Amino acid sequence: MPGSVVLTNCKVVVGGSDISEYVTGITVPYEAMPVDDTTMGDGTQINKGGVKKWGGTISFNQDYGDGLVDEIVFALIGEQATFSGVPVNTTVSADNPNYNGTALFTKYPPINGQHGELAKGTLEFVSAGTLSRSVAP
Repeated sequence: MPGSVVLTNCKVVVGGSDISEYVTGITVPYEAMPVDDTTMGDGTQINKGGVKKWGGTISFNQDYGDGLVDEIVFALIGEQATFSGVPVNTTVSADNPNYNGTALFTKYPPINGQHGELAKGTLEFVSAGTLSRSVAP
């Protein structure tokens, strides 16, 4: 049985560009919307699983250089593009799945930080297609 994973080297690809070297954190919630199926006589609300949704937030160290993370992320806002996240930046396998799909990239603060601190960025996205979990390299 595989052990716990400490995230130290995730692979993150957005719109076909690998931004892994800048990433400091990532969250990708995956959920099913509850649909009320309660009827007369039920003493408790009954729900069924409805449509699924996913999205997330990527946190990263900012870099404004030509062709680097700021330019990549800025161009994605308002666009549907591919997202791929792998827990460990190595070969995809049953113990290291690739979560991927088409996302709508919705929010990015291009200038974010405090006086004397490292410039940071975040990229928020929502589902624009199915999130897949693949284990084949």
